[in-house]
Amino acid sequence: MDIATYRPHSIVMTGLTLHQLDDVTMDRNFADFIETSGAEVFPQWAGSESAEPGISGTTKQVADLIALCTDYDVSVDLSAGNVDLQYRKATRRGHRTALATTVHKRARLTSNCLLYWESIQAQQGQSATISFRLMPEYDRSNAPIIWTPDVALSGASAVQEVYTLGPITINGDTITLVQSATYSSGVQAESIAGDGDPFPVLHEIDGAAPSLVFETRNLDVIDDFGPEGTELTAFTGYLRARAKFGINTAVASAAHVKAVAVDGVVKARSSKSKKATAEVFIQFTAPDDSTAPLVWSTGVAIT
Repeated sequence: MDIATYRPHSIVMTGLTLHQLDDVTMDRNFADFIETSGAEVFPQWAGSESAEPGISGTTKQVADLIALCTDYDVSVDLSAGNVDLQYRKATRRGHRTALATTVHKRARLTSNCLLYWESIQAQQGQSATISFRLMPEYDRSNAPIIWTPDVALSGASAVQEVYTLGPITINGDTITLVQSATYSSGVQAESIAGDGDPFPVLHEIDGAAPSLVFETRNLDVIDDFGPEGTELTAFTGYLRARAKFGINTAVASAAHVKAVAVDGVVKARSSKSKKATAEVFIQFTAPDDSTAPLVWSTGVAIT
């Protein structure tokens, strides 16, 4: 066995390549089983009931991933093409092996994948990240994820974009001194198998309940949103684009990310810590049966 190490290089999918992978996990998700006969102490048979393989990760390419998820702004069907998770080989006593050299590794989801984002996290003074999940289906012939060693890789990796925390406005009032914000898609994905299949043959979004939790040093929100919560009629939240060789991109530049909602409830849930921060929760709800509760747009100015 070769003594070598590898690092995630990129995830290549139709319409997008994720280079800025902060974290990525390919998991076969076995449902293990053992079988013991009679009065025996130790199992005599071991295997798996089934497996639900998938890929989870976190990236700073927030706008790119949000823009790709066009199905109610939370998910997208990627079955029109392959999804490749590429691992680049490190050079022993060196740096990285050339991309064109056939020594790298690839995990391929072959025209069978559902993608959805899980959460977006932004914090004062830090870069925003978005977490996601890739769920491949079984075609009753090929494994959902096909592992291939000794391949060349495509596309040099590069930093595409970086964002940070931006302003939040609720019912026309801008919330000052926001310290962190975590948006959740609230996606509940269902994996379905049948007929004795070892892997899921169908994935679907069973439900999604987008929400936001943010912390602020402005304790006025505790009184503003009341002991029973407040109806949400207008919400805008931004992620600021960072400036290369600077701090942040100008607010008037069409470079930022924006989330908008018109329906839901706002609750100031708690005040805590030695420095007195308030935690505010927003449950976004759909205004009608054809509009997402939280609508995202990219490449916009902060207004």
